[in-house]
Parts: sequence; C-alpha cells; structure tokens
Amino acid sequence: MRRGFTLLEVVISSGLLLLILGLLLAMFLSAVRALREGERRSSVQRSALILLQRLRQELNCAHRDSLLLDPQQGLVFLSDRNAAGQLRYTPGGQRLWLRWQTVGWLATRQVVLRQWSITNPTSPPVLTPPVANAAGWSQRMLAADVEQLNFQVDAQGALHLQLRTAREGLQYEVNTVLALPLDGG
Repeated sequence: MRRGFTLLEVVISSGLLLLILGLLLAMFLSAVRALREGERRSSVQRSALILLQRLRQELNCAHRDSLLLDPQQGLVFLSDRNAAGQLRYTPGGQRLWLRWQTVGWLATRQVVLRQWSITNPTSPPVLTPPVANAAGWSQRMLAADVEQLNFQVDAQGALHLQLRTAREGLQYEVNTVLALPLDGG
C-alpha cells in the first residue's frame, strides 16, 4: 500500500506555508520601511547639523563687538577672514578685518551667507556695517529646506539659534547657544 498525502493535508500544509511566507514578507517590508524612514530622518538631521557647523565656523571668525541682529538681513558681523579663509595682518601684527557678513533666511526656505569685502581694511575695525542694498554684496547658499531660522541675544550677551529644517514631511529642530569669540577682535 502506497502512503501519500491526502488532498486535505496538502491544502492545509500549503495554507500554513503561505501564511508563514506572508508573515515573513510583512516583517521584511516593515524592516525596509523602517530603514528608509531612518535614512530620511538622518538626512534631515544631517542637513541641520551641517548648517549649524557652518554657522559656528563663520562665527569663529567674527569680531564680538560687531554682532548685530537686523530684522531684514539676519545676523550681521565682521569677519577677519577673506573669501579663501585666510587672515591678514598690519605691519605691526594686528589682525585686519576683511569683510562684513550676514546670515539670513529667505522665504524660499534657504539660508544664505551674504558677504561684503572691505576695500581698505583697518585694525581696529570700523564697526558700522554697510547698508543691505550697498553695491558689492555677494551671496551663497548655506542650506535649503529650512522652515525657520531665528537668532536672539540674551541678557548675558549669548547668541541663541533656533533652527527648524524639513524635508519629505519630516522635521528636525535645533535650539542651541552659539559660542562667540572671546577676544572681542
């Protein structure tokens, strides 16, 4: 007598196999979705942190007494670095202040750095920035997908930054205090 499977046994085992395969597929697809979501979150966070790092680099070159919060331009400050990031000194060894910079947020969700080179740099510097529409300003984008960028100075003179980035429906918010140069120039 030949032993085999009955039709009922084959149907039940096939159903169980399909159920197990379906569960495995659902777990795999869930893991893939979680991985993609994590990558998207990481991308949004990374762009915010890169912007924060760029702002810190620019502020490390700032003359402390030149910092100004302008409602139309954003954060305005005097920098001791030229466009190539180099310093210049007087024959007596004092730093020359080479350009005015502004960091501002545009309605196009971009953060831009505007620069205005000083034709005759001095040390100590003249602490009056050029007007926003003066000739000679150049501009470059620091970041995109920025929903909010606010600077505030507290009673102790610390510079606070509030930044919110968003992409593909995800948001990332940073509230921090930016360190300022301690030497005042």
